[in-house]
Amino acid sequence: MVSNVSKSVCEFSKSETDVESREHTVTASFAWSSSKISDIEQIAERIENRRSQRLAVTFKSRVRFLHDCHKIVKRKNYSHSRISKKDLYEYRDKIQAEYESGAGMFNSPFFTYLDIKSDIYCLTLIVERAVELLENDYVDTGDWLYYRDFSADHTRIVSRFPIMRNDLAVAALVVLFYYSMTPVLFCLIMPPSNICDTTDQYLGVIASFYFASTTISTVGYGDLTVDQDPPYRPFVGILYMLFAMVVAVVALSAIASSTFSPLEQVFERIFERFNPKDNKDLFLYQRIRKIKFVKLTELAVEILCFILLGIFGSQLVIYFANDLEEGADWSWMTSFYWATQTATTIGYGDLNQPKSLRYFNIFYLLFSTILVGNALGKLGTLKEEMQLARRRHAWDRRPITKRMIDEMQAYDHDDKVDQYEFLVSSLIYLGYLDSERIAPIMEKFRSYAGKKGYISAEQNIDDDPVDEDLFMSMEDDYIDSEE
Repeated sequence: MVSNVSKSVCEFSKSETDVESREHTVTASFAWSSSKISDIEQIAERIENRRSQRLAVTFKSRVRFLHDCHKIVKRKNYSHSRISKKDLYEYRDKIQAEYESGAGMFNSPFFTYLDIKSDIYCLTLIVERAVELLENDYVDTGDWLYYRDFSADHTRIVSRFPIMRNDLAVAALVVLFYYSMTPVLFCLIMPPSNICDTTDQYLGVIASFYFASTTISTVGYGDLTVDQDPPYRPFVGILYMLFAMVVAVVALSAIASSTFSPLEQVFERIFERFNPKDNKDLFLYQRIRKIKFVKLTELAVEILCFILLGIFGSQLVIYFANDLEEGADWSWMTSFYWATQTATTIGYGDLNQPKSLRYFNIFYLLFSTILVGNALGKLGTLKEEMQLARRRHAWDRRPITKRMIDEMQAYDHDDKVDQYEFLVSSLIYLGYLDSERIAPIMEKFRSYAGKKGYISAEQNIDDDPVDEDLFMSMEDDYIDSEE
């Protein structure tokens, strides 16, 4: 396992060295040219490369690192939040010995194989990364490690357990818990009820799953309801409905932030060829019309496919059903009507549904929730896409004029727009940036720069004293994490 630590650090060192080598090469040979990488692109590249190389560590390991470093500062009576290279070597030896002794929970090859992160292992990675940075002179800080900056720039917090690092997996667990607790609540804790069939336990569980789907999808046909007597049952129903909405929000948020759906990817590939964003020959009104057409058509095709699934699914259930209740022998048009009100989560409850349809409905209602959430999300972004298309269209065609030069500079200017002025003004023009977002950033700059108008490394060293409030906050976090 120790070799794994050294290997990960060596890989990082090689990557950082390659990035630094490229940066020094670019800087040394840089003369302004449209074919060369600009200062702004170099800054973006450095920050993005550094962020991509951050160590994934547990919360406890990072808090302990900061806590231990601060204890060294207090013991050595340093005046800044930094420790020397010698201090770091001693701390590394101490942590390495603790790690090799097998101390700490989850510190074993078995948990490492399961990708369950050990706090002491993560702490070892952090310290080895810090040593590697100082030895390679990645940042010119002499023999000092500014551990607060290092922690923020080179580590990121992740969950100890791999399943909790995936939003979809977390959402799946939440939905599974929701469906599992429904029969327990209504069939075991609160029997008898309108939801569970007391004569057949199996059908009662299926009915509770069906009730869970009708609730989370907000369809609510009205065929299964919470008992109103005794009075505590409606209150339990209220809490259950609120919890169902929380589950729906968690699931929809996870789905919206992922691209897991193969069907969604198929639709994107189909409609990508009609996307007007890369066609610069279109007039603005043509571009806007095409954006609307592509987005609304894609949405309509998705809803139609889902409705067709409901039609054929319900007809198959009715065809193979043995004993249909009166009025449950639906025609194709009735299935179309039912599938539409279900897919749109309206659910009038005016149809006599076959009980055997509940098996299909458990899954169909759940996916209807996802469909409606996806549809609302796409409609919500449509207006933003059209506004951006208008701004981008005007920005692409904007010629160099005296008015443009004046707008891209401050009130007192020299009529020469540099790359920084061009970037900031373009971001504001395109709507990515505004004065409200700029204000706190510039306020922070002014607090650092003062009357000089710039920030230097020497100034940062002089103005980086030990923060007692921060230390106390870290100590509280560390104690809480231990508890």
